[in-house]
Amino acid sequence: PYSTLVWRDTSGTPTVQILGVDVYSGNSTINWSQVKGAGYAFAWAKASEGVGYTDSEYLNYAVAGVNAGLKMGAYHFIRADLNPTKAGAINEANYFLSVAQPYITSCELPPAIDVEGSYLSNFTDSALTAWIQNWITTVQNATGIAPVIYINATNAGRINTSLSIYKLWIDYLSGSPTNGPTNTGVFPTWTINQYSWTGTVPGIAGSQTDMNVFHGNMTAFNNFIGCTTTGIKQTDLTYAFAIYPNPASTNFNIDYSEDLGAVTLSIYNINGELVLNQNLTGNAVIDVNSLSNGIYNVNIVSTKGAVNKRLIVTH
Repeated sequence: PYSTLVWRDTSGTPTVQILGVDVYSGNSTINWSQVKGAGYAFAWAKASEGVGYTDSEYLNYAVAGVNAGLKMGAYHFIRADLNPTKAGAINEANYFLSVAQPYITSCELPPAIDVEGSYLSNFTDSALTAWIQNWITTVQNATGIAPVIYINATNAGRINTSLSIYKLWIDYLSGSPTNGPTNTGVFPTWTINQYSWTGTVPGIAGSQTDMNVFHGNMTAFNNFIGCTTTGIKQTDLTYAFAIYPNPASTNFNIDYSEDLGAVTLSIYNINGELVLNQNLTGNAVIDVNSLSNGIYNVNIVSTKGAVNKRLIVTH
């Protein structure tokens, strides 16, 4: 099946749907070039669960998906039944960051918190809300990017309206990308709908792939992933730092407003390994002669927040 579907709205204007998938190790080896070739635009991959579990395919998916040209994201499957306290939520968030932070960057999918499980009925509405908020706050403070909440309509109606400021990834299993959810709980609208658990996608074995559709056009999608300088920004700091030239060959400049003060610059390679760490007190020129050709994630942390940017090095 092709993932870029075109139909006409009531005015006759063509509308393009943006489809994607979400995957975990159970999907086994994936040919991401085939997925991209079939027209799929984005994918979330499971990175972690609870504290201590890393999905065995996450690293492969995160690297190969980006290399194939998809917009990739990481999600965390919560185990609030095992870690029900505020400290537990924070510990889970920090474990997720230990796995996925090098791959969380502007112009890719935001990180996502996967809120599901029959045990959630044991939580009061306020307790569930607080748990989710503590996880989100921890991840957002570290990355500068607001996570997306994956949740069903029942639980989306239980949580407090304070969480409605975040983007909703809902599982309304209509079986069709054109049949969107009608119940979004406390959220004013939905951003991603998981419309099927039984999809067939070129490059992914079997017929049990989770299928998703984005709610909007390509301009809205680019705004959603923080890939433009107009519209919605995922963090006020995203455009406070300039990195150029990009691609870089021998060095790149980093410019930012003096009122941000001292910052810490960390550069990770595509395998998630820290390859450069430097404290800065103002605009600087960063030498990349020691770095191999490739794609890097640049993490910038100041007292006012954090920003992740993508850097390409070509000698």
